[in-house]
Amino acid sequence: MIKRVCRYIREHNMMEAGDRILVGVSGGADSTCLLCMLRELAPELGISLEALHIHHRIRGEAADADAAFVRELCGRLQIPFYQETIDVPALAREKRLSLETAGRQARYEAFEDWRRKQDADRIAVAHQKDDNVETVLMRLFRGSGLEGLCGILPVRGRIVRPLLCVSRAELEDWLEERKQPWREDATNREEEALRNRLRNRVLPYLREKVNAGVDENVLRAAGILCDANRYMNRAARMGLKRCAGFREGEMRFAAAAVKEEDAEILPYMLRQAVEECKGDAEDLSYRHIRSIQSLFEDGKERRIDLPGKLTAFREGGDVVIRVREEEKKETEPLLSLQMRVFPYDSDKKIPQKRYTKWFDYDKIQRCVTIRHRREGDYLSIGPAGNKKLRRYFIDNKIPKAERERCTLAADGSHILWIVGYRISEAYKVTEETKLVLEISVPGKKEPGITEDKEDGREDPGIGAGRGGRSEDS
Repeated sequence: MIKRVCRYIREHNMMEAGDRILVGVSGGADSTCLLCMLRELAPELGISLEALHIHHRIRGEAADADAAFVRELCGRLQIPFYQETIDVPALAREKRLSLETAGRQARYEAFEDWRRKQDADRIAVAHQKDDNVETVLMRLFRGSGLEGLCGILPVRGRIVRPLLCVSRAELEDWLEERKQPWREDATNREEEALRNRLRNRVLPYLREKVNAGVDENVLRAAGILCDANRYMNRAARMGLKRCAGFREGEMRFAAAAVKEEDAEILPYMLRQAVEECKGDAEDLSYRHIRSIQSLFEDGKERRIDLPGKLTAFREGGDVVIRVREEEKKETEPLLSLQMRVFPYDSDKKIPQKRYTKWFDYDKIQRCVTIRHRREGDYLSIGPAGNKKLRRYFIDNKIPKAERERCTLAADGSHILWIVGYRISEAYKVTEETKLVLEISVPGKKEPGITEDKEDGREDPGIGAGRGGRSEDS
């Protein structure tokens, strides 16, 4: 089983050699198995581990015993141990949430806080196959769309789930073979929560009375829906390239151009626009999407407030999604960039200029965004692979204040161009290039050929990234 988990980690690029992994460990069978497996795989994967235990202040002495168990386990495995105590019942009352929802939100917030504090690269959590089946069914019963019915993803941002390829029974057998104990959470047998009712009553009934292979069938269906969801998102990204332009905190749609797109992809385009503006689409519901769609339909100039401090409004022939003015942070102004797309002529010399760069337009996956840096940004540096933007800044001794001021041209988290510095190799113009995206900084004095600080080579002025459009930004 451990070999299967190792293959799954590599298949989904969950970890790279040199990564620091923060492992969420409750003390239950799932997380105990995860910690022990990663400890065995650490030399092969080239990773280092740290463990974080969240004390929810729900189960009294039993919760204290869980924390003590995890502390002792980490000591025996020689893994650094951290503990965060959160009053989840008080949080649930304050936010009017269920204990389950409040606990989940608090855990992930704590995981991210500790990841930043410890400068870890990834957060590993212990969801496994059974959890995924339960999640798909729960979302189906609640009327989720394609995105939700994909189930639990192996990788989402900094979160990785190495055990999604194994069942609860398999991992418990693995622990028993190694005589490794774990803690049982008595609340898993309580049936107030929908997940527990599915786990303890509905799924056992389905396996016995309907189809013994129900778990695999649910996951197979989720995989098919994931394929459909990826297709729709890919079509939406191309639609954004044709219909919208982005600057930090704002996505502007040309309403007339949107009418030329398939109506079915507009909700996906809008969701991606929200993600670009605020970093995620959390709390964005079907109702919110329909409200934004109505701005394209009736042509009336009105405004809609959205979750996450966003607003959407009609402005003449445009529909705009933007961070609300009162929520905008004081940041360094972005450079004004101009973009144009044109057919590539191999006889024409690629400009070797610091403030004019060419990129292979068809390699761009999304709408090119002009913004400051975000967590998770990276760029391609050629044969050596990708490099995190943070590491690039450190390696090239770019001052912290300058890092915050840098204007970036980005394709999602992939940085095409650190304006004034380096371009990404992934979007380089080649003999196969058909369309060129040119990005330039009007009014900037060109010093001529510049030396690439990364490896001493001349910067050829060719780019990275996929997605951009012929327009001034």
